[in-house]
Amino acid sequence: MAVLSILPTTQLTGDDIRDTINSFGGSADNHWPNYYQANDANKWSKWKPTKYPSVHTTGNENPPFWKASDGCCGFVRNSIVFGVIDDLVAAYKSGATFVYDPPTGGTSEPLRGGDWRNYNKNAKSPVWSHEISGMWYTTDNNSVVTSTCLGNNDVNPSTNLVMGDLLNGGLSGYYYGVIAIGSNGATRVKTAAEPIGSAALFANNSVSLTYSDVSGLGGKVTIYPAFFSMKSVSATTNGAPGTTVIACPDLANGNAIVKVSTPQASPLQGTIAWVIGSVYWSQGPGKQTFGGQIAYNNINPNLEGTNIKVSVLKTNGNSTVELSTETVTLTKDSSDGNRNFMSYTYSRTGSYTTGDIYSLRLTAADGTTDTLICEEL
Repeated sequence: MAVLSILPTTQLTGDDIRDTINSFGGSADNHWPNYYQANDANKWSKWKPTKYPSVHTTGNENPPFWKASDGCCGFVRNSIVFGVIDDLVAAYKSGATFVYDPPTGGTSEPLRGGDWRNYNKNAKSPVWSHEISGMWYTTDNNSVVTSTCLGNNDVNPSTNLVMGDLLNGGLSGYYYGVIAIGSNGATRVKTAAEPIGSAALFANNSVSLTYSDVSGLGGKVTIYPAFFSMKSVSATTNGAPGTTVIACPDLANGNAIVKVSTPQASPLQGTIAWVIGSVYWSQGPGKQTFGGQIAYNNINPNLEGTNIKVSVLKTNGNSTVELSTETVTLTKDSSDGNRNFMSYTYSRTGSYTTGDIYSLRLTAADGTTDTLICEEL
């Protein structure tokens, strides 16, 4: 008996199955039917027990048994496919997407020991989502507020599910997109202009939201990536009529939801015209780095090398304290012909505590100030 990363295709023993699935967090004992508990298998493994009406399988069936009879690769169909956007968002929040659906026995879904051949206990979600640009503080309707991207994880498609496996390849005509929900409950949907394609490593996987796309959502905007059967290249309230929406795999655990602050005009009326780049923070070993970008309202004078005062504020519950203040030097990033864009960074010794919310208070040379909530990189 042994714990194996990939279970063998020959000389596979019950002890090998039991010990391997238990090493992933399963609870199998020596009773064979207990090998098929929903929490025993790594659901992202291509090869695992599925509901398929055959006693003997090889993987060469049409469709192959690992796709299951419904083509959902061992997942509950209504935990992947949604007809109402609100239902998908609720499933994201509760962690009820991509729910593994193992066989329970009987002629329509027999328990087959051979389904464990090639099982990959270290399989992972085939994709990951991330924010590819920070929040932009501006009231220019055409300016990019934030962009999201879905990347392909480095997985072995022979033992790990990939996007092209899902729904019998039915995702090829779907569009990557986002659901943006404001703190006031209002919703916007926007997709890429082209479908993701049929390849395992899909394309057309990024979406940018402009200020006008999210204007009116209020307070805080939460973004949920998903796949849509119909495109909405301009942000709409609920997407195109009749749209079917598919859950994004890496949100299946209820995490990895991108949150950004609502775009806002800066109240600074002095030297700084407005803040257009996100203020951010990141954590290193014993060190925190804060930074952001600001725009000066005139192309001249060139203020590269001038200073701005940065104060780091920490809020936890109802308490806000100032951790430190530092004068930092601005570095010119770019110019659009009307404004100079300057960036800055500030590193300090410190560590994050659960529940902390960081803000940066920026003070210009003329004493005007602005305070913006940081997003974690």
